[in-house]
Amino acid sequence: MDGQNIFYHYTSINSLYNIIMSRELWLTNLKSSNDKSERYYTVNHMLKDMDEIINNSTDDNFKQYLSLLKKSFETHMPDLKNYLKKSDGYSLSLTDKKR
Repeated sequence: MDGQNIFYHYTSINSLYNIIMSRELWLTNLKSSNDKSERYYTVNHMLKDMDEIINNSTDDNFKQYLSLLKKSFETHMPDLKNYLKKSDGYSLSLTDKKR
């Protein structure tokens, strides 16, 4: 297994049995999540990634373009969050940390 990525999925024993029997992993509707910030995780992560790219880029035109795009996302963030509250987003949580 050297060189392979291993991911873990924490679940109940009953769910583990169903995963093995069906050979499927199901996504969870984010409306049922106990962590409401999960709904916005991707958007917030994307904004942080944009900051990192802007800070590390040497192309001034690209930095300006990405800065304007990020500003637009931030300006429209309330609308986007409102849309995400109403939408049916789904997620699968995996980790590379063995507990």
